[in-house]
Amino acid sequence: MDIRRHIMGLLGIIFLLSGVGLLVVKGASDSQWSMYASICIRVGLMLSAIWLAFPQIEGLTKRFPSWLMATIGVMAFIIAASPRRIVYLGPIVAAIAFLQFAGWLFKPLPNPKRQAKAASKDDP
Repeated sequence: MDIRRHIMGLLGIIFLLSGVGLLVVKGASDSQWSMYASICIRVGLMLSAIWLAFPQIEGLTKRFPSWLMATIGVMAFIIAASPRRIVYLGPIVAAIAFLQFAGWLFKPLPNPKRQAKAASKDDP
């Protein structure tokens, strides 16, 4: 098993427990502490979902460039902290994903003759 997956799960549990702890100790009546508690719970739920989907996410990261995955991850954390920002960040993520797909679509296909030549050069 990958240690990163365990760290994601552990951080998710820590955030969830700290959010619930803030609600229990400080109470839901104090608006500032309830805001911090809701942020912790949202981030904890998001990290727990990433923990569950980690093998599939690893497969996606092998297909897409690292800058795209980092941008989507940062925007996902921003949206988890403040869901109203999805109005602004959603179209940006959709545009980036569309442009990435369009670039993949218009990329020339690999030449099988070049691959055969490269394979024959590698063989002794």
